[in-house]
Amino acid sequence: MYLAQYSMNHHTLVRKVRENAKELTSIVFAPIQLFRSERDAHVMALCQALVHNTIVESLHFSSMEVGTRGVRALGEMLCHNTTITKLGFSKIRWGAENAMASIISILMEEEQQQKAMGGFVVIGLEEIEFTQTLLSRADIKALCRLITEGYCKDITRLVLSGCGLQKEDA
Repeated sequence: MYLAQYSMNHHTLVRKVRENAKELTSIVFAPIQLFRSERDAHVMALCQALVHNTIVESLHFSSMEVGTRGVRALGEMLCHNTTITKLGFSKIRWGAENAMASIISILMEEEQQQKAMGGFVVIGLEEIEFTQTLLSRADIKALCRLITEGYCKDITRLVLSGCGLQKEDA
């Protein structure tokens, strides 16, 4: 496991991900020493590097805020990366409304477009885990759709531990 906690340089992590460094099979991304405005940019850079990565199998975001641009980057990365099978979010503050619903919507739209052109999107996720992260009702409905409508055929585990509904839904 590779723990990117900013005792190391973020640019080094992104470079290693782009280079398919063999030691990077699992990443816990917890940029605790970044200003809020920088976090989305770093999530975006990591996601762009992961688009063509064939080594990283597990990606976990921890103790951070993910804004609208980061949410979009996550969705787009998951449309193209077929290696990541485990995705986790722990103590995430979503800076975008219905963040997971947005990510899943991006996946579903991409699959619809690919089907229309005779192709398909492979969503290889087997495990999705949320720990102490607030979700909206739309997020939960989208997760259920992802699983029940066959977009994520290989999913074997969905964990919602210590999660709650966002205030507007409570």
